[in-house]
Amino acid sequence: MQIVIDRNNLLDWLSVVEKAIPGKTSFVPVEGVYMGVGSNSLTLCANDLELAIRLFTKDIEGDGDGATVLPKRFVQIAKQLPGKEVKITVKDDRAVIESGSSKFKLNCVDAESFPLIDESYTSKPFFEIEGQVLKEMITKTTFCVAGINASPVFQGVYMSNGDGILTCMASDTYRLAWHRRLEVSSQEQFEILVPGRLLAEMGRIVEDNDSVKVYIAGNEIVFVVNDYTISARLLNGKYPDLEKAFPATANTGIKIDRQLLIGTVGRARILANKQNEMISLSIDGSALTVSSQGEVGEMREELSANVEGETLEQLFINAKYFLEGVKVFDNDELHINFHGETGAVVINEKDFRYLVLPIKPD
Repeated sequence: MQIVIDRNNLLDWLSVVEKAIPGKTSFVPVEGVYMGVGSNSLTLCANDLELAIRLFTKDIEGDGDGATVLPKRFVQIAKQLPGKEVKITVKDDRAVIESGSSKFKLNCVDAESFPLIDESYTSKPFFEIEGQVLKEMITKTTFCVAGINASPVFQGVYMSNGDGILTCMASDTYRLAWHRRLEVSSQEQFEILVPGRLLAEMGRIVEDNDSVKVYIAGNEIVFVVNDYTISARLLNGKYPDLEKAFPATANTGIKIDRQLLIGTVGRARILANKQNEMISLSIDGSALTVSSQGEVGEMREELSANVEGETLEQLFINAKYFLEGVKVFDNDELHINFHGETGAVVINEKDFRYLVLPIKPD
């Protein structure tokens, strides 16, 4: 089989698909990029057995049908090719890559054992969600997903749907993001745990004006947008009822300029202890005072704020966690609630809430 591809298009496709190429694995068939050629069509796929990404596109100049698994170094080679077009010829598990005056010969793997995405998902119910809504949800939740050493239930985003209301939550047990939007074309109720890694990749692919189909097929979730299909296994476990973590009332509330707060906390973070990035917040009168102290010095800065409620003597908080939450809000003015020196800090906006726990100083 032989195929000729515009190099820029190939690089765009590979930049997405390569995210699912595994590092080290004992299962040889997945150690590369699946390439299938049909009647003027091209399929590229990678699958690390946790996440699978597939591209399918038509109107490709090709000759002959077939499939092979190109080695992972093919991606590096494609990035360095000099020509505007790339010609790939495959015969007897040997691929010849030609572009400009450059020519590579690569050993391939038989594609028969490659784990392609199971097409049975297409017979399952699905719902559609606007690209802009999905991107907003991803931006406002995935930064709270815990790392690989945490409990599996905290390595993903909890998604529930009731009567077309999609609610999403993510937490690493130190902070919590809650997001709710109505624009979901499904009345089917569900509660699932979606891997944060899958959503992060979706955030890179989807555009605001896209329409995304979401299939829930047994223990897998499949997203389809434009020419891409992304599949992953749902996480196991019961997600705790974290909505109860948001306090009903607050001791102190402030309204403050978001950009000014980002700048001040960013400066305080420079001198904070690198181990816990601890900064101090105090509220008195009509000002929020931000301060930090570390091995090389200290800083203190006051910000004007509209304050309601009690004085806050001193609350210690992780600057990174606080700042990451502040940055994903949309409004120019933030509404922040405090619940004493040892209580949670909660930032509220329509359809979105963010909670971060304080630090107990040594």
